[in-house]
Amino acid sequence: MIKITDLNHSFGDRTVLNHISLFVKKGEAAVLLGPNGAGKTTLMNILSGALVSESGTVEIDGRSMAEERALCQSLIGYAPESPPLYGQMTVSEYLNFSAGLKRIEKKDREEAVGRISEMFDLEDVFSRRIENLSRGYRQRISLAQAFLGDPAVILLDEPTSGLDPGQIKDVRDIIFSVKEQKTVLFSTHILQEASALCDRFFILDRGRIQSFDSMIPDLEDIFLKITGKK
Repeated sequence: MIKITDLNHSFGDRTVLNHISLFVKKGEAAVLLGPNGAGKTTLMNILSGALVSESGTVEIDGRSMAEERALCQSLIGYAPESPPLYGQMTVSEYLNFSAGLKRIEKKDREEAVGRISEMFDLEDVFSRRIENLSRGYRQRISLAQAFLGDPAVILLDEPTSGLDPGQIKDVRDIIFSVKEQKTVLFSTHILQEASALCDRFFILDRGRIQSFDSMIPDLEDIFLKITGKK
C-alpha cells in the first residue's frame, strides 16, 4: 500500500505540494490526474524516494520512507516520465543491469529478464542499442524495468506517453493483469486514461489534492471545475 500524510514541498517560494494526503491499498489502481505542471512528477519522485519532502510522511507497504528508505525503494517499481536510459546499452544489457540494481540474483536474472521482455514485447529489439529505438520502444523499456523483480508497489509517471494506440492498450492490459496483487499509482493529464484504468482517482492542482472514486460519471466536468481548465 501507499500512504501519504500531510506532505509539503516547495521550490524556492513556489509551493508545489500543500498538505497532501492520500492512501492507495493493495489490489487497487489509482490515478493521479492533473494538468501539466500541477506537481504530479514531484509527488512521484517523493514517493519513489528520489526526492525528500520538506515535511510529512510517506509509507510504503507499512514501512516509513524516512526511516527505511532502502527497504521501501526495494518494494517499488518506478517508471519516470523521462526515463534515465543508457543509449549505448542494448535492451538486454540494460534490463540485466536493472536486474542487478534490483538485487535479483544472477541465477534468476535470465528468467526474470526474459519474462519481462515477453510481457512488454521487447524480444525483437533485445540485441539492439537503445539509442537506435523509437520513443515508443524506449517508453516500453522504462515500463519493463519498473515491473522487473515483481515489486509490490508500481509507480508510473505518464506511462503511455509516446505510445501508439495498440501499445497503450497493451499497457492497460498489463496494469489490469497485475493490479490485484499489487498497489498501482500512475499519473496522467489525459482524462481518457484515468477513466479507462482507475479504481479511484486523485485530482492534483495548485498544490492540493482531492479524491474521488471512479464511478463518478462526470469526471471531465469535475476536472475542469477544479483546475479551471477549458
